[in-house]
Amino acid sequence: MQALSLDLRQRIVTALEAGDKRAHIATRFGVSESSLYRIQRQWKFGGDLAPKKRPGRGYALKDEELPTLETLVQQQSDPTGANLLEAWKQTSGKNIGLSTMHRALHRLKMSYKKRAAAPASETKPSVRLSGKR
Repeated sequence: MQALSLDLRQRIVTALEAGDKRAHIATRFGVSESSLYRIQRQWKFGGDLAPKKRPGRGYALKDEELPTLETLVQQQSDPTGANLLEAWKQTSGKNIGLSTMHRALHRLKMSYKKRAAAPASETKPSVRLSGKR
């Protein structure tokens, strides 16, 4: 969910200060009444209406490192997950997990081979066919 824009927050505070009813303001701007309370409290005690930073940990591979990863993937002849992890460790010195690599490649809109070059597995029937019916 996206944060409410600063312009919308200012219009909400203006409507609250004008004395409009909370239910009417919530309907008009398409927000919940609890959001109105939160915005009003932020305005009263902080004076600043800018959205707060989202909580949580950032990416292990920063945006500045993604071009390096992209060139690394393009240089690999067999870009399996294990090969990419080893190449990344040699290039950057950072040891990361396979899930982290997968998420970084997803941000680059790229994918990698799930397994090394091997013959395709044969398709087997899921149900044993018998002569009796």
